Amino acid sequence: MLAVIIVAVLVPAAAFVIAFPDRTDYVGNCLAGAGGTALVLAAVAALPGRRPGLVVAGTAAAIVAGVGTELTLLRLAFCDPVDLATSHSTRSSTGRASSRRPARRLVAGPGGNR
Repeated sequence: MLAVIIVAVLVPAAAFVIAFPDRTDYVGNCLAGAGGTALVLAAVAALPGRRPGLVVAGTAAAIVAGVGTELTLLRLAFCDPVDLATSHSTRSSTGRASSRRPARRLVAGPGGNR
């Protein structure tokens, strides 16, 4: 699972380095988003038993905390929409890689979660 998480973080980071070599802040936001989510999910992993619902909740909490941090503590620095999208997309990919379940099982369809 750790290898999947590393790939889920490094592939977008490498893509930003190649596509925007002059914007290192994009890579920083990418890695910070993944790192913040990994900290939250480490606490979830410390709980006994498998709880995929907590992985989703932990990822959502990390995203909300990231938005809150950008809008309050980091308010003095310029934050553009790409910064938010970059950090939060890697937060979601880190959470998805940590879930250990196929994507179709995380989304409830007309028949509910199966």
